[in-house]
Amino acid sequence: METKANVDNETPSIHSEHVKEEFYKWFESRGLLSDLRAYMRQLMVKALEESNKNGKTVRPSKGATSPKLQAINLLMVDYLFHEDYLYTVSVFASEAQILDSLPQYSSYVTQTVRERRLEPSSLPRFSQQETEDILDTLRLPPTRQAARQATQLYLSGHESLFTCVVRTLTSSGLDQDVAMRGAEVDQEVLSVGCSHQLWSQEMENLLLLAGVKLQHIRRMQHKWAQLIEEERMIVRQEEEAQRMEWERDIEQRVRVEVMEQLRERQRVRVEVMEQLRERQ
Repeated sequence: METKANVDNETPSIHSEHVKEEFYKWFESRGLLSDLRAYMRQLMVKALEESNKNGKTVRPSKGATSPKLQAINLLMVDYLFHEDYLYTVSVFASEAQILDSLPQYSSYVTQTVRERRLEPSSLPRFSQQETEDILDTLRLPPTRQAARQATQLYLSGHESLFTCVVRTLTSSGLDQDVAMRGAEVDQEVLSVGCSHQLWSQEMENLLLLAGVKLQHIRRMQHKWAQLIEEERMIVRQEEEAQRMEWERDIEQRVRVEVMEQLRERQRVRVEVMEQLRERQ
């Protein structure tokens, strides 16, 4: 009797473990684990927030966040969404307490669990006013050309606002370098390298201040370097195309001027010959 009872007690446990294992394999094979973790974490955060509203203190609230840090957090959330780092978003958003002001992003996590992949156009996006406010807080007011270009690039495309800002600032910096070609090449390259290095260090400090893990910052820095190199290649190709077009224009102008001079000489020669004939 005891043996039978023990077998009966063990059978459900074995069956339960088997079911858990099968469920885990099923979610893993379909790439849903990170989305499920993000969704469950979001539900936990909401439950904790509700309990806090009912008078139960979950944890001491953080001090007021500066507008600059809030703008950086918004950039990070938007970037992580576009890179499909949903689990990282759920962790970051719960610690930064930022999704309350972005209901469209919060609902996107729930929707993504039901519908695994969405088209890029279906991703949540900032409005034009929100985009300008974020950039203005980061000392990129709408009056600056870089801010206008970044806003236009973001609203007309499918990339994250952070990526658009990096592309725009990189392109603007390279345009300024091209305009200052009169300076020595070595000094110019050194100045550009120092500017990018300082900018990268400042961004790293801001991200660390925002609570982003170092490993994620390193990934983003690697992607920044790729984006910068891509933009440099594009600018170099455009410069080469412009140079070739300029050379063709110069060659054409010189050819036209030479032909006009030859025609003028021929006309003068004909006039001289006619005058000589008349005298004879």
